Amino acid sequence: MHGSPVFKSSVLCATSCDGTHLATLVHNKLLIREVRTLHAIHEVIVSSDVASSAFLLLWAPSSTKILVAATDRLVVYSAFDNSFKAVVKSPASSAARPSHVQFGPTDKELVVVSQFGLRLALVNLVASSAIEIAHPKFGQPRGFSFRAGSKHLALLTRFSGKDCISIHTPESRAIDTSFYPDTIDAQGVAWVSNGRWLAVWESPAQGHKVLLYTPDGHLFNTWTGPPDNASEPQHYDIGAGVKHCHLDASTMKAALCDYTRAITILDLSVGHQLVRLVHPQMVIPVNTLQVWQEQQRDKTATIQSSFMRTTHAFSPPERKSLAPVGSETIPGCLMAEFDSSSNLLATVVEEYRSTLWIWDLTDSDLRAVVLFHGSISRISWHPQTPELLLITTAAAEGGPSNAAYVWDPLSEGPRAMPFPAQPVKPGKAVPRLRAHWVAHMTEPPVVLLNDGSNGTMVALSEEGEQQVDSKMGNDGLWENAVLTAKVLHKSAPNMKLVEDVEMTFTDDGTTKLDDTFFFKGVKPSAEGGLREKPKGNPLLQKAHLRK
Repeated sequence: MHGSPVFKSSVLCATSCDGTHLATLVHNKLLIREVRTLHAIHEVIVSSDVASSAFLLLWAPSSTKILVAATDRLVVYSAFDNSFKAVVKSPASSAARPSHVQFGPTDKELVVVSQFGLRLALVNLVASSAIEIAHPKFGQPRGFSFRAGSKHLALLTRFSGKDCISIHTPESRAIDTSFYPDTIDAQGVAWVSNGRWLAVWESPAQGHKVLLYTPDGHLFNTWTGPPDNASEPQHYDIGAGVKHCHLDASTMKAALCDYTRAITILDLSVGHQLVRLVHPQMVIPVNTLQVWQEQQRDKTATIQSSFMRTTHAFSPPERKSLAPVGSETIPGCLMAEFDSSSNLLATVVEEYRSTLWIWDLTDSDLRAVVLFHGSISRISWHPQTPELLLITTAAAEGGPSNAAYVWDPLSEGPRAMPFPAQPVKPGKAVPRLRAHWVAHMTEPPVVLLNDGSNGTMVALSEEGEQQVDSKMGNDGLWENAVLTAKVLHKSAPNMKLVEDVEMTFTDDGTTKLDDTFFFKGVKPSAEGGLREKPKGNPLLQKAHLRK
């Protein structure tokens, strides 16, 4: 592997969805670079009040617009020229920033969740309009989902102590239908099986329960835990249920984590269990199982981490805890990620935070186990290339700073990503390294490394190889890199000139926290199952607009 020259960066640094451009916000300048050459092709001067409170930088799905999210406003810029700018203002105080911001399925729509998750706003940048929805159950993506293809929105809300799922049309976002799922405390909703079903999973306190609904609210199937509990721990059937639900890229499989060392793979096309994988307390290397252990290195080590293959049986090291003596670590799977082919699954268990487990789902067997010195903080498979995993670890006690590694089945263990160490002043904390795949870069795959002050890109090919994706051009990566901030002249894509749009959301002060036990004082309805679209639904409210 070989890296690009180091360039000036910041915490707000992201590559475009098509993997061709890099955006970095440094002070009050939003700089756009080409990934292939690192040439600066466009620069946007961001107002000082926005730049000083910016906390998020996002590319639009088309990779032609960029969102800068600040505490009191959201600003969307054109990425390659000055033909578009939209401003969304929030009435909240300067200390109350949105809890979640993202683009919708297209460039024209934003999803904004207010502080504390009290309201969800759907902003249409083209129509200069917005819709506010009260009582969203969660301020994270698990509380809403966009349907592939038709772009219908499924939203999980809670009103009068009951869960409700509403389906919104793609254009106006008006309610098409709504229904009450058979849940006490639903923890998430998602379109699965290419939009065929709506998956809803219940709270762990209510046991193992995942429900599949049709788009109009009819129950299709329910998973209530493993069909055979004989091999499970004692009282498993009355224990805590689904802790996390992780979907693969095609939404055809789900990895369900509970409070045991096991993980269930669910076939979402029919709602049946495929396999249940159990993380062993004793790992015994065999011919089909690779076991790698990171070798010790000190803070001043200049040699990259090395891994040695282990041939003897061992027990994974347990996580060091600061909890009082005698208290137990909460068990369960912490991370689970499918690769792009959905044939491999990488997991991290709460008890063994420094151990990575890689499962082969075609054979339902463990393929590799990797032991790191530091706790694993993030795992990410390449979006297009199967069996290529990026791992980020936290700093080990007494060791160097956190590090990033890549793993594939044919390599001799994980390979450390080279990042030039920068001098740190005495008393200052060591910068945290962030590592992300550059999407659609497959020949060779490219990783963006950033420590908040400096950034570099690493190509997973030997130095001198000119194997470059055809989309990126015929020249080698970074052969003629220009790191100056001076913008090079380049023709920008033809884009329709749009007037600046300024939208202000107002709060009438009527939003109240929902009483979870409100339903206990209300007589149950004689109706059941599917509910018709409510008339005058209090969840939908038009926002006040100003253009």
